[in-house]
Amino acid sequence: YKVKDGATVYMEIYEGSNTRPTLAREVKSGESNTFKVTDKLKFVTSKPEGVEIYVDNELVQPTDPKGIGVYNYTVNFKE
Repeated sequence: YKVKDGATVYMEIYEGSNTRPTLAREVKSGESNTFKVTDKLKFVTSKPEGVEIYVDNELVQPTDPKGIGVYNYTVNFKE
């Protein structure tokens, strides 16, 4: 992921089958991170316009399936 310039975004990131997030905090403008994933990775945010999420160098868009303002994107390489 990469946080867009001027943005501050609360994010949670879950790796594998963990129920506790690897990251759960505000991330700020310009901050980025990469993950080497062999199974599952989930991103959760309430401000998707402030962050870019890439999977295999391709920009992906989180969705709000419940319509409550919580957006997520999950990639599962085992499926």
